[in-house]
Amino acid sequence: MGSTFAWVESAFVVGMLYVPVTLGLAFSFRVLNYPDLTCEGSFLVGSAVSVVLIEAGVSPFVALVMAALAGGMAGAVTGIVHIKGGVTRLLSGFVTTAIAYSITIRLLGGRANLRALKNTLFDTLNPSNSASRECAILVVICLVLFVSLACFYKTRFARVLRALGDTPWFCVSLGKSPKLYLVIGLAIANSLIGFGGGLVSQFKRICDVNMSFGVLVSGLAALVLGETLFASRSTTSHAVMCFVGTWVYNLAVGLFYFGQFGDKLLPSDVRFVTGILLLIPSLVLSRRLSRYRLFNSEW
Repeated sequence: MGSTFAWVESAFVVGMLYVPVTLGLAFSFRVLNYPDLTCEGSFLVGSAVSVVLIEAGVSPFVALVMAALAGGMAGAVTGIVHIKGGVTRLLSGFVTTAIAYSITIRLLGGRANLRALKNTLFDTLNPSNSASRECAILVVICLVLFVSLACFYKTRFARVLRALGDTPWFCVSLGKSPKLYLVIGLAIANSLIGFGGGLVSQFKRICDVNMSFGVLVSGLAALVLGETLFASRSTTSHAVMCFVGTWVYNLAVGLFYFGQFGDKLLPSDVRFVTGILLLIPSLVLSRRLSRYRLFNSEW
C-alpha cells in the first residue's frame, strides 16, 4: 500500500512539473500547426537561466520569469531561422537546440552542471520541506497556467494565431503578417517550455546539460495520450487534455518501476516505455478516427 501511494504521489508531482512542456508543445503543434522541435533547447536554456540567476541572488520568482523569456527567445530564433534563413521547419528546431546547448554550457561557466545552493522557489514557499505543501505549490502553479492560457485563448490575438495555424491566407486577409505572428507564436510556445525547465531545475536544485534529453519525446507521448483519453472540442479543453495526458504518462512510466517489473528494469528502459506509450495511442487513434497525424505530411 505504501509503495502504491509513493508511486501515485511521485507521478503526480512529476506530472505537474512537466505540464508546462506539454502545454508548450500543444501550442506549437496544434494551435500553430508547426512541428517545433526546439523543446529540448528551450527547456535547457530556461533551466540554466533559472539556476544561474538564483545563484546570483535573484528572487526565484524573477528567475522563473527570466527562464520563460529565455525559452521564448529560443522559440523566436527558430522562427527567424525558418523564415529568414529558409531552413525547413523541422531542421530549424534542431539548429536552435544545438545552439542552445552551447549557450547553456557558457551560462554554467563551462561546466556540465550547476547546483542551486541558495533558496529556490520551493525553499521559499516550503521551508519545512513538506511533501503535501510541495504538491499544493505545484497545483497552484498549474492552475495559474491553465487560467492564464484560458484567458489568452479568448483574446483577438490568440484567434489570429489559431487562424494562422489553420488557414494562413485568412491571417493575410485580416491585414496581419503571418511571418511575424509565427515568430511570436513560437516564442509563446517555448516560453512555456522554458518556464517548465526553470521550474524543474528549481525543484531538483540543479541544472545539468543532460536533463533535457528525452523531454521532447516524453512531451509528445503525453500529448498523444491526452488526445487518446480526452476528446477536446476547444482550446481550453485541449489544455485540460494536456494536464490529463502528462499525469497519465507519468503514472504509466511509474507503474513499470513500482510494479512487478521494477526490479528487472534499468533506468534507460524508460525510453522504451516512452516509445510504447507514444506508439500504442497513435495506433488506437488511427483506427478509431480512420486517420491520425501527429505530424503534417507537408512538414
